[in-house]
Amino acid sequence: MQLRPPHCHVIIDARTLPDGTSVESTVCIAGAGAAGLTLAYHLGRRKIPVCVVEAGDFRFDRATQKLACGDSSGLPYDPGSTRFRFFGGSTNAWGALLRPISAHCFRRRKWLGDSEWPFERRVLDPYYEEAYAFLDVDTEHADGRSRRDELERAAEDQVMFDDHRLETRISPLARRGIFKDKTKRGLERDTHSKLLLNANVVEVETCPDSRQVGGLRLKTLCGTEVICRAKIFILCMGGLENARLLLLSDRCNSRGLGNAHDLVGRYFMDHPRLFCGRLHPANGQHGLKFYDPTYRFKHMPSVASLSISEHVQKREELLDGRFYFFPVFRGQDLSSFDDLVWLKWKLRATRSLDVTGADLANILQRAPSLALAAAGHLTRADTLLKHYAIVHTLETAPSHDSRVTLGSRRDALGSRCVHVDWRLGSREKQSIRHAHEVLADVARKHRIGTIETVHDVLDADPLPAKTSWHHMGTTRMHADPRKGVVDADCRLHESDNLYVAGSSVFPTGGDDVPTLTIVALAIRLAEHIESRLS
Repeated sequence: MQLRPPHCHVIIDARTLPDGTSVESTVCIAGAGAAGLTLAYHLGRRKIPVCVVEAGDFRFDRATQKLACGDSSGLPYDPGSTRFRFFGGSTNAWGALLRPISAHCFRRRKWLGDSEWPFERRVLDPYYEEAYAFLDVDTEHADGRSRRDELERAAEDQVMFDDHRLETRISPLARRGIFKDKTKRGLERDTHSKLLLNANVVEVETCPDSRQVGGLRLKTLCGTEVICRAKIFILCMGGLENARLLLLSDRCNSRGLGNAHDLVGRYFMDHPRLFCGRLHPANGQHGLKFYDPTYRFKHMPSVASLSISEHVQKREELLDGRFYFFPVFRGQDLSSFDDLVWLKWKLRATRSLDVTGADLANILQRAPSLALAAAGHLTRADTLLKHYAIVHTLETAPSHDSRVTLGSRRDALGSRCVHVDWRLGSREKQSIRHAHEVLADVARKHRIGTIETVHDVLDADPLPAKTSWHHMGTTRMHADPRKGVVDADCRLHESDNLYVAGSSVFPTGGDDVPTLTIVALAIRLAEHIESRLS
């Protein structure tokens, strides 16, 4: 059965379609997260017919979420809890930090090996500006100042760590839900596009001995199979699922699609988070508020962090990273804080109590002390402050052996689940230790406070790192097909009409949250698609 492009916008539940239905469009986008929604919005503005295929619905569904489950080796990693499978993806859960990756992270760093991007940061600069505008960060006030101008001026008055070895970096914060709201409004006005819900992509269909992708094979949990056909296909399913789908699409090549050089799924990266010390401030809490991610300076959504300066990184051959200072109040420890943050993040996205009994029991057991800690967070009273927990979030070195593969388990649709082997090495340990030593020396020299090092963390092997839920590198970008899965335009080297978007194309993870770069690359890709179709 052929479903013709409608004369008005259509939202389709794939479960209601007859088995074997073929849905057609000019561009098919798989995944409605940050990358997919940005592409849909900007292609729609260019009047290019788009079909967005989303595994979930507008609300969280436990059965659909289970399709993301998988296994891990190496450092502990839970694929099923680090991304959400419904419209908006993980943008449902947070207001993202918005900062470009530093320019030096785009260049080759000889001590990192396969670390360079196929272009300089300046290539992305105009798209970063468009991304800020798309996410409403540069809204101007009556006097012509933007939010970013205000934040930079605020930083000049607040910065305490005035030392050439450290840099203060300011990240505006996107409003939670802005991707969904803006794109949904755009799709509703667009007479050319479709949104196909509850449709799980299980295979990319290619023609034998051809570089052309013919369609995406979709399955629903109720057993319906649908085909989406288009001129151009773009995978926007995240750093784990993009690689998983290419590996699953193995009819023409047993290694999978785009995997002639065994690179699909390799170079998996995340930003490890480590609690590495405590800062006991010399003069109370006030001066450090600016570096507290839970604080809002003058009610402006933003976060400030500290990083080792570029010239020190180059001299000492260090990875980039960021220090945050979380206030710890009486009755609170960092473990309970992490538990509450995770619970809040999950409830925000799912709007349900989809948590284990063990999670709730652990939190309820600490209820009296957490109540005291909550009072500290609400009042920000110096008398309740114990110290600041120093959390270091680090770039990871691209590693050929840190990878995503297919595991032995199968999901409810019969597809093999993802297996994550996340590894950190000596470069990460060296960078963390040296950065911590610099921070301690600066705090002592400038009489900011005393730093208490947690040696159990810095001396541990392997590092007891937590994930930041940033899946990167598994379909890395490189001009040479022997070194990358996609080219500088995000097109699969082995295909003429299949593209990959999102942080899976990042050759390096950079120093900051990947969201703004994901959006900038998606806007750039939309421009490229328009040029190609015209």
